[in-house]
Amino acid sequence: MIWDKVTAQIRFHAQKLNVPIEAVQFSDNVQPTTSQDGLQVLFRESPKEPVILNESSLQIGYQLNENNLKAITKALDDNLPVLAKSFHQRQRDQLKQLVLSGVEERKTSLNESIQQAEYTLDSLNRQIFELSRNRNLDRHILTLLEKPIVPLNKKIIDEYTNVKKLVPGLYQSIQFDERCIRAKTHQVDINVDGEEFNIGILLIELDLSKGQAKINNLTNTVNGYPHPHVNDNSEVCLGNISAGLRQMLGEYEIYGALELLHKFIHEYNEDDAYQKIQFWNDPDYCEESDEYERCREGGSYGWDCVNCGDSDCPYYDNAEEDCYEGVENPITCMMCSCTSCCYYKNVEDACRESNADKCSNCNIEDCKYQGVPNETA
Repeated sequence: MIWDKVTAQIRFHAQKLNVPIEAVQFSDNVQPTTSQDGLQVLFRESPKEPVILNESSLQIGYQLNENNLKAITKALDDNLPVLAKSFHQRQRDQLKQLVLSGVEERKTSLNESIQQAEYTLDSLNRQIFELSRNRNLDRHILTLLEKPIVPLNKKIIDEYTNVKKLVPGLYQSIQFDERCIRAKTHQVDINVDGEEFNIGILLIELDLSKGQAKINNLTNTVNGYPHPHVNDNSEVCLGNISAGLRQMLGEYEIYGALELLHKFIHEYNEDDAYQKIQFWNDPDYCEESDEYERCREGGSYGWDCVNCGDSDCPYYDNAEEDCYEGVENPITCMMCSCTSCCYYKNVEDACRESNADKCSNCNIEDCKYQGVPNETA
């Protein structure tokens, strides 16, 4: 049959030209649907227009019979390579646009991923270091407990001889029970920048079986915190000296541990505080201004401030302008997800000036230059 011969020729061209080609017969009353996958060869009898060439279709008006087979073959041979070339050019342009439009977004995503990975690795490295140090310390303490250098009975007598010297100079009293050593302090006051802060009378508890220290406030707990450097569970934040205290408790160096803790409770470091010391003199102390300053000094600005949305922050009003001035390329604003920002997709001209060669392949929606070649590129 003539249709089989024609469709065989079309399959040949499709294979040769590496493009999908669909053969369709239709009448004047039925219009064909446009193919989304490739090219179409449309057959409809039309003696006035035997060959019509469109962007992605070839319309042939010859009757499907043996007499017209040669003309049909010529129409296929002459026009399908032209259509295929145009088809591949569109495909290449679409692929180029797809790749180029995703570059900036991918770069942003990768930078965020790298930063998160670096943060996680830093955190894991710190954990590994801390675990390794604690493991080595536990091994050392276990060795001393299993094979003490000084007999334990003599160690206890020597420690008590030293500990009793701490009363009443450093501590009001020191008591012992089955589980803990409890040392009650005198009034603890801390001077910071010439201002005296009344912390209160503290009770230090040493759990020798666990090698732990806890501190409670007997007279002046503030917002649940016994001391600026003690959390609301009475756990002590000793920072760099924590390993030293653990070793002292593990080796039953009670005198040294109580001396170390006495020095600790009389010092203050704002950067490591669970609760600001100002609350001990002023329960209504407001730290919002300091909070905003710390946030700013910590590197939060521009997009961070815009995304935060805290209208009470003194830096919020200029956040969008700071963010825009900080971007290297206006295309960042065009691709930003913060739709409330006044610069969001509102910098088309600046973006076009900075990206002269990208407008024709860009896929940013609603931009007036999308797909428009820049003649100055």
